[in-house]
Formats: sequence, structure tokens, C-alpha cells
Amino acid sequence: MTILTSRLPRSLGATVRDDTALVDRVLTPGLDHFSIVPRLLQFRRYFDRRRGVFDVVQCDLLAWEFLLSIRYLKSLGLPIAVEMVLLGGDDPLSTSRERFGSLKLGLLKNVDLWIGLSSAFLPRVREAGIPEDRFRLVYPGVDVRTYRPLSPEARRATRSRLGLPMNARIVVSVGSVIRRKGFDRLLRAWESYRPRTGRDLLVMVGPATEAEGLRGPDVTFAGTLVDRSRVANLAGTVRWVGRAENVQEYLGAADLFVFLSRQEGLGIVILEALACGLPCLVSPLDGIAAEIVSDGRTGIIVKDPDNAAAVASCVKQLLEQPGAQASMAEAARRTIVERFSFEARADVLASLYRELVARPRTASRP
Repeated sequence: MTILTSRLPRSLGATVRDDTALVDRVLTPGLDHFSIVPRLLQFRRYFDRRRGVFDVVQCDLLAWEFLLSIRYLKSLGLPIAVEMVLLGGDDPLSTSRERFGSLKLGLLKNVDLWIGLSSAFLPRVREAGIPEDRFRLVYPGVDVRTYRPLSPEARRATRSRLGLPMNARIVVSVGSVIRRKGFDRLLRAWESYRPRTGRDLLVMVGPATEAEGLRGPDVTFAGTLVDRSRVANLAGTVRWVGRAENVQEYLGAADLFVFLSRQEGLGIVILEALACGLPCLVSPLDGIAAEIVSDGRTGIIVKDPDNAAAVASCVKQLLEQPGAQASMAEAARRTIVERFSFEARADVLASLYRELVARPRTASRP
């Protein structure tokens, strides 16, 4: 497998190899108008020099160099798959509503396969006028070796290392602190839960400042939430971690994972939490949540995530029933290992690639 992407600083090299893939960093960085032409030329030159090397092209970013090269790739006899990762963001219906949407959708009509992270993408593919038989559901994968339940001893050691109270009931949420991720919903629910300092702790893991990558209104949004978490009735019960490379440790140290996002492609962080054996309290996500969280078995899907009292009641229910927690933890881990591991995803993708390669190749003019 080869991954084609943008260049990084020279010191990091242009090509990276590991046991499973080769990463070629050959495209000019940037997605602005001035970079379109050089990226397009680099993209085509790359494939022109490697005729016969590749069997399938899969794209995860609908950038112009790809869109304007679809017919060219087809002229080389290469089947094309596009993976959609954000419902309402990169599906064909949403793309058709962007600037130059009609042009983009016209180019995308030549894509052989549309891969969605959840079945919620199918109606949008259909509504965009793309035949339903071009859609395939492929769930994302989770590293089940990195994201795994901790033993009681390891859990205590992890809490100590992270500076978390040893005996507190810890609720964790992960993601960039932006409105789409629903952290405002969570903070309102936490306030309604009436946490007590020393007994309860809400841990927010993810970028929350401009220095960590937030921009414009997102910075203001996050700042407002941080200020709100310092009011008297929440003092000492909310911790903002910021961007973290050890998310799995925070998940492993927690008692409950809450994710009240407004929009996702699937919500990979939910999978990571389940892999760590955490009961999950999640928003419906237009039906997406039901594909990964078994309501009442591995967590709870709250019907109205804007109802702070209802969410708080679910938090209380999950935190105060250790027997139910243990049962959910076991079921959560089993679900991920069986359906959402990297190995499971790789098997499905390999099958799809074989299907594409086996189809008659109809080369078109570039």
C-alpha cells in the first residue's frame, strides 16, 4: 500500500516506509487556490510515472487535484474508491451544495465505490443521484492493543501518574472543544448532575486554545466553557487537559465516557472508549450511535442530549451501579474486538479492493 500526501519540512524526508505501507510526500503543501495547479501537475506526474504499479486508488480528501484527475485515473484503468468520514461534510450531497458543487458532483459521478463509516451515509449518497450499489459500509478500526481495559493495579497507577484522584468517580470526554462536539451540552449536564468536589471529576481531553489549534469562533466558544466551569457549584470538579498524546490512559483511568456530539461520521473516540471497557453515554448522532453502542448493554444513547437533567440522570445511573458498569465494560470490549479492530477493517477493505480489481476495467479519456 502507498499513501500519497503533502510534503513536510525537508528534515522529515519525502518518503517513509514501515512494515505495511509506503508514504510518499510529494504534493505542495496547502489547499488554497495558488496551490491547485502545482498539486494537480504533481498528482498526475506521480501516477504517470507509476503506470501499472497500482491496482486501486482510494481517496479520503476531495481536493481539487483529485477531483480534476478522476477521468485521468480512469483512463489508466484504475478503479476509484472515496471514503466519507464526516456526515454532512464530505458526502456527495454535501459536496454538491458547496461552491462549484455541480462541477464537483459531475466529476465524482465516475467514482466506482463510496465507502461510508456508517450506514447514515447511504441516504445522502442516494439523494445525490449516485446508484445505491456503489455504496459500501466499512467501519473504522481501533488499535485494540493500545486501547484496552486496565487491571485494577494498572488503573490506580495510571490515575496516580496523571494526577487524578484515586477514589473519585471520573467521567471523561475527548475531542476538540468546538460546538460540533457538544461540550456545552456536557457542561450543562454536569452542572445539573450536581457534582461534589473530591467525589466527582469531569475530565475534558482535547484542544481548547488557539495555541492548540483552535481558530476564530472556536477559541471564544472554548474560552466561554472554561470560564463557566469555574463557577462556584462546579469548582474543583472539572479538569481541562488540553491536547494529549496519551488519550488511552485517560480512558483507562475513567469510570464513564460521555460524548454528546452534534455531528460525526461515526465517532471513532466512542470506539476507543468502548475498547477500553468504558460504558458510553452518547448522543443519537442521527442514528449513527446505535450502530456502535448497544443501548442498555454497552452504554446509553440519550434521546435528547440538550436535556441537561435527562443526561445528568443517565450519568448518575451509570456511575452508581458498579455491577452494571462491569457488565457493560465486558460487552463493550467484546464488541470492539469482534467488529471494530484494525484487522476486521483490513479484511473488509481487502475484500472490496479484490471486488474492484475483478471488475472489467473501462478506461476513459482523460
